[in-house]
Amino acid sequence: MATTLGAVLTVALTQLFVSGARANALHTGNARLQESARHALGFLGDAIRAAGFFGCGGAVPRNGLRGDWRRVVELDLTRPVEGFDGVAGAARWQPELSALPLRGGAGAPMFRRRGIDATRLRAGSDLLVLRRLASPLYPLRQPVAAAGDPIVVLDPQSALRKDRFAVLTGCGAASLFRITSVARRGGAARVAGAVGAGPFANRAGGLLAGAVFGGRHGPAAA
Repeated sequence: MATTLGAVLTVALTQLFVSGARANALHTGNARLQESARHALGFLGDAIRAAGFFGCGGAVPRNGLRGDWRRVVELDLTRPVEGFDGVAGAARWQPELSALPLRGGAGAPMFRRRGIDATRLRAGSDLLVLRRLASPLYPLRQPVAAAGDPIVVLDPQSALRKDRFAVLTGCGAASLFRITSVARRGGAARVAGAVGAGPFANRAGGLLAGAVFGGRHGPAAA
């Protein structure tokens, strides 16, 4: 009788420990899932709030590139928030994904390895595209008011690099351009946006368009 009772107690305790371990694993998994969801929603919230931020001027920057906005779709600042609704049960979206830079598509991306592979998108899912100016912002050392004026940025360690895109912005105007060279010396970085060929290159007169950057508000305001 004592042996039987001991065996029953052992089985019951074992089941209790197993159930407790399972419950603990379930609670831990739920907590991790909630934490991941909180971080994901926080990341999305920050990105959505920043969409359409174009500096103190607030207006959409002037396109200083040769291609119109729909030809340089990665940089289309006229559409800071753009959505594509997946059609249930079909690998189709409204509007069609041809508006995005697809690999092998008509709207080919500037950097082909960064193009969207449509074959890897789940049918019926939705796509959200957010566009904004990245931070930090770099103040100018001197005004830029005429063709040929150098663009001198105070931060020599800035993330500005050749073939990246930048927006020269002030409280009255803004202009998107492609960086063609960066020279760093004397505590500053001299950025150039030379004219080139192709939709992603700078067009003549596309940077200033009669605007003065860093004028009466001082260079640091641009």
